[in-house]
Amino acid sequence: MRCAILLLAGLIMTGDIRAEQNRVTVRGLSQRLQLTGWQVSWPVQGEIVPPVHPVVGGKILAVVKSSDGDSRGLILWNKDGRQLAQSPLDIAGDIEAAQVFGDRLIAVTAGDVVQIDIATLRRVRGRSFAIPKTATTLYEPCPTGVWVVGDKAVWYLDLDGRPAVERSRPLVAVNKPRCPANQGDVKQPCSSGLQFDRTTAIASESGDVVVVDVFKELYPYTGYQGSVDEVWPSTATVLDRDGTVVAQKPLSWMKTTWEWFWTKSGGSQDPLGLPHWGGLVRTRYGTDGLSLGHPTIARGGDFLFLSRGSKDTVLSRLDSRLDTLWKRCIGNLSPAVEAPAWASPILLHDKLCHKFATIKDNGSNEKEKTIEMPDVASELWKNDFKRPRFAIGQSIEGDWLLIAY
Repeated sequence: MRCAILLLAGLIMTGDIRAEQNRVTVRGLSQRLQLTGWQVSWPVQGEIVPPVHPVVGGKILAVVKSSDGDSRGLILWNKDGRQLAQSPLDIAGDIEAAQVFGDRLIAVTAGDVVQIDIATLRRVRGRSFAIPKTATTLYEPCPTGVWVVGDKAVWYLDLDGRPAVERSRPLVAVNKPRCPANQGDVKQPCSSGLQFDRTTAIASESGDVVVVDVFKELYPYTGYQGSVDEVWPSTATVLDRDGTVVAQKPLSWMKTTWEWFWTKSGGSQDPLGLPHWGGLVRTRYGTDGLSLGHPTIARGGDFLFLSRGSKDTVLSRLDSRLDTLWKRCIGNLSPAVEAPAWASPILLHDKLCHKFATIKDNGSNEKEKTIEMPDVASELWKNDFKRPRFAIGQSIEGDWLLIAY
């Protein structure tokens, strides 16, 4: 109710004015997760191509498409909106992925990867590549190049120009027969194969990548003809830049349960003409796992995994061998880890700048806070929750910078 009242208040305050499409607004948030009251906003000449990239020292980097749509440039601002540098974007094609690592931006298209110096916004080096692109291809930049995860293989392309490293997918063997095309013909446990649209991958700052392969399996159970349960086993694999498997661990697998069900006999009927019913036990099949969830961001050479339950969200930190360093429950929060890896502590939020949680790198001193921002809520409401988009940076003083654009 409180959220609804605040949202209504925000709508009344802003009236019917549509949110400006090309504007950056930055708010200050203290380490205690309290709004500091500091806020600045400025217009952008052109359309920002998501995402905005927070940079060390409270700076903000963005790719901006000109109003006529014919050119793109890089713009670097300080937290007050003062333009520090501007340069044309020296890469052809649509940006598939980009990430800041210290003083460099690694930007990737479907055929090129480039390193850009953030201070000057000039291209330092790059390389072209020819890899088949599909609807489910993932591009994961790392400080020295890019990982490309396709339907049939995983590639690593180093900016030093050495030959591409390639590993075939799936990265784990399938040990069940292929499922028939018609689900009604399933007579035994079978596999529908790798589910490309469920793949997740995160590259670490040391250059490793963790890839999660998800499979679909069908298990027939007693009931009507064609009754099958779907199971989603998954495995996480860490590869280094030479393509060597550093670690591999199942994340989910098949579990069984028993349940009662009623069946009608096909024999004689009782004197009243009613069929005979009986209770039987049958086996059902489901998905079980380690509750690690899926990788969401890298932290140095480690990976952070998020698992969302019905009541709690669990954040786990795993090293490159997929050993759990710590695991923490962060309450009823379904966040993405949005603060950059260089910021400290770890900050999570729900992508609405509404619920926040912080955890130190060693897993201690967890804090949670809900922060009501009626003006943000009203903008989201008016724009079908497509704008504003959010990023989080950190100032030199240590305050969080809530960036809406």
